[in-house]
Formats: sequence, structure tokens, C-alpha cells
Amino acid sequence: MKKIKLINPTGNGEIRPRDVWGSGDFLAKVVGPEKINRGIGLICVPGQPVLSPMEGMIYEKKLKGNEKSNFSCVEIINNIYKVILKYVVLKINMNKKHVNAGDVIGIAQDISGKYGYSIIPHVILEFWVANDPTNLLKNGEIAYEIFTDNN
Repeated sequence: MKKIKLINPTGNGEIRPRDVWGSGDFLAKVVGPEKINRGIGLICVPGQPVLSPMEGMIYEKKLKGNEKSNFSCVEIINNIYKVILKYVVLKINMNKKHVNAGDVIGIAQDISGKYGYSIIPHVILEFWVANDPTNLLKNGEIAYEIFTDNN
């Protein structure tokens, strides 16, 4: 079984605990356009460097549902997986470039302007299968295992 190791993009690995806006837990109910957390919220310090969790091509995107707030997200895609990092501003001249796991790719945005200081600053990490998942299946089982530094 092939393994992929994800680098923690914020460095501390701590998931955002519950505040008035919700929590950083996977599939937690949150206040906002998506209503459910499809990733995990990793505590950060606004302005801190953010690392690429994996190798791939990087793309800067506007965060949907937040058109008036100027929040950005970054997608990193390789031939198997896609990672989305929300509330991250990409470094200049990095869009559409190849990055390695652990490369500094941008900075964490300050989200207090939209949510106030009652929200714990965080970057959201979503992990997706980038292609048709049929190729990942072998004999009815997932052929790839995912683990992080904490496992």
C-alpha cells in the first residue's frame, strides 16, 4: 500500500476548538456559507507562513461565498489528490507553479475583520481525491493510506 505523508501547513497541528462560530473538527456544523466543515481548521497566527502539505501544482482561488471579504484559498493538485487551504494568501509568482511538501507557499489571512475577535484564527485544510477514485480501489479496498505527523 502506498502512503502519502501530509505536512501540517500551520506547523502546530492543533485543531480549532469550539468558539461562537463553530469548531475546526471535520464535518462540524459551522456558521457561514457552507454550514458544514469539509476539512479541519488548524490554529494559526495571522500573517504566519503556511507550508504546502504535499507535492503538486499550486493554484490561487477566490474563496467562494466570501466575495466581499477578499479571502483567498489555495489548491494544490497532483495526479491523485487535491488539497484546498482556505484563508491563505499565495506568495507572489507562485500561482501555477510546482511545489514540494514543506515549501512555504503563502501566509495565513487575518479573518477577524469578517468574523470578529470571537473566532480563533485558523486555516482550513481540505483533502480530496483529485481523479476518478476507481483507480484507487484494488480488490474492493482503498489502495492508498493517508497519515500525518501525528499518527
